[in-house]
Amino acid sequence: MFSVICLETLLPTSHEDPASYESAGTKEIDWDSTVDDICDFVVEYINSDVLVRLSLLDSAFHILY
Repeated sequence: MFSVICLETLLPTSHEDPASYESAGTKEIDWDSTVDDICDFVVEYINSDVLVRLSLLDSAFHILY
């Protein structure tokens, strides 16, 4: 779902270039991947997902205050 906003006062008046982020690199293994490797990847991804934590923190803040 999305909204199309045509009201001029709500439209952005400036443009900012996107931030530049350095790559953390890739993780390589010396063997054919297994289901355990995929599970490890998913767990590492979930644990490193800061956006979800910030979202939950923001939600809790709005509920409490």
